[in-house]
Amino acid sequence: MNINRKPKILEANYQATLNFDLEELGIDWDKVETYDIKWTTLRVVFKNGKYSEYHSSEDYMDNLDVKWPCSEKFYDGNYDEVTVDE
Repeated sequence: MNINRKPKILEANYQATLNFDLEELGIDWDKVETYDIKWTTLRVVFKNGKYSEYHSSEDYMDNLDVKWPCSEKFYDGNYDEVTVDE
C-alpha cells in the first residue's frame, strides 16, 4: 500500500443562497405538510394531499460570490484530508 500524504487536491467551497417568496408563490405555510428543496426546486406537499413544485426565479450562479471561498481543504491521492503548513 502506497500512502502519499502530499496534497494532490485543493478543494474550495463556496456558498450560494436562494430565496423563495412564499407570498408571491401563493403558499400559505399553515397548509404545508412537508417540503424539500433539490436542484433549486422547492417541492411542497400540502395537508390536503396536493403536491406542487416551485422553481427559483433567481439564477444562483449570478449570485454566487466566488471572490473568496468559505472553506478550503487539501486531500491526498486517496482523497484523505491532509494538513498543510501555510
